[in-house]
Amino acid sequence: MEQALERQARATEQQFLYASEERPEPMILGCRPGAKTTYSIACDPLDGSSVLSSNFAVGALAGVWQGGSLLGVSPRSMAAAVAAVFGSRTTFFLALKSTPGVHEFVLEKSQTASYLCTHTLSKGVSPSKPFAPGNLRASRTHRPYADLVLDWARAQRTLRYSGAAVPDVCQLLVRGGGVFTNVTAPGEQPKLRSLFEVAPLAFLVERAGGESRTVPGQGSALDAVIWDVHQRSDLCVGSSADVALYDAMPEARREQNSTELPERI
Repeated sequence: MEQALERQARATEQQFLYASEERPEPMILGCRPGAKTTYSIACDPLDGSSVLSSNFAVGALAGVWQGGSLLGVSPRSMAAAVAAVFGSRTTFFLALKSTPGVHEFVLEKSQTASYLCTHTLSKGVSPSKPFAPGNLRASRTHRPYADLVLDWARAQRTLRYSGAAVPDVCQLLVRGGGVFTNVTAPGEQPKLRSLFEVAPLAFLVERAGGESRTVPGQGSALDAVIWDVHQRSDLCVGSSADVALYDAMPEARREQNSTELPERI
């Protein structure tokens, strides 16, 4: 990823600020004396490393902002976001601020190894069968989250969770519906990084017509300002109906239900 961006910076005579989840600090690509940084890019080059050895699908994420800073920005101000999925086929999903919808590209098996745009996803995200409850272990001490997951199960929703956030969210785009959550148990640190994962995933889903949240009932994840490269948060993305159920989780009960729940799931 870094090498490709460096080549692009040199070819276009531009300068990029680049931050990677695998690097402790951001770096400048395509540095030229007196050059102005035109775009800032935050990248998660490998999402799903914990399931890689199991031969599950994994992914990569990147978010793009205009200008030379990745701090004090929000996902709503992004210029673009892209998610790549490496599985039985190689695809990537592109969302641009200037263009409606999300565009899916599939790698063709040919000598040129070109990508073909197969879908433009803009009709919205419906409350269909799939639900992907990330960090399910949190439900042992987070009663509202446990109740939410049980409600989806009782409604005969289809569990579709692999442990890699990018494939689990991109399936919602392909299927045109469903919900993905990653919720933190009381007293624990959130799993997802705001800059590298939450921002591009929320941007992609909302550009496809869905909704996103970090804190239940406190508005779109696109409006959550990022003040630290390593900032983390919870995430819910999906249909309006499913996100409304996430909003209804009583936030005040998080601290009141910190004792371990019985085996229910």
